[in-house]
Amino acid sequence: MKVDYMGSLDDGSVFDTSIEEEAKKAGLPLRPSYEPLEFVVGAGQMIKGFDDAVIGMEEGDEKTVHLEPKDAYGEKRDELVLTVDKANVGGEVKPGMQLQSPRLGVGTVMEVKESVLIVDFNPELAGKALNFKITLKKIKIG
Repeated sequence: MKVDYMGSLDDGSVFDTSIEEEAKKAGLPLRPSYEPLEFVVGAGQMIKGFDDAVIGMEEGDEKTVHLEPKDAYGEKRDELVLTVDKANVGGEVKPGMQLQSPRLGVGTVMEVKESVLIVDFNPELAGKALNFKITLKKIKIG
């Protein structure tokens, strides 16, 4: 399946899109190229609510869906906000920087203390309701 999409938060701010003009309007960092998103429905490549939203759509159909956190990136989990020893991280670290953990993925530094860092390994959009405008461009079978 190939779709064009625009994802926004309830406040109207756009966090992602497959459409270059919309990315420019929203002030998003531009990618090298823009094209419809291709994925296999039901294969676990997409968040549940997005996957469910395209079922039953036909080529050319457009729909807007509102996803609660449970159907998107889940609720924020306190156990994914960790204290990390600064000695385990090389170089200068500032709030907002991202760190990579082989076990937990990408985390955002929330706070820098004398000898430790507070790092949030929740997905950036965890705990947030998401809105998607989806246009089905092509159905691929097989």
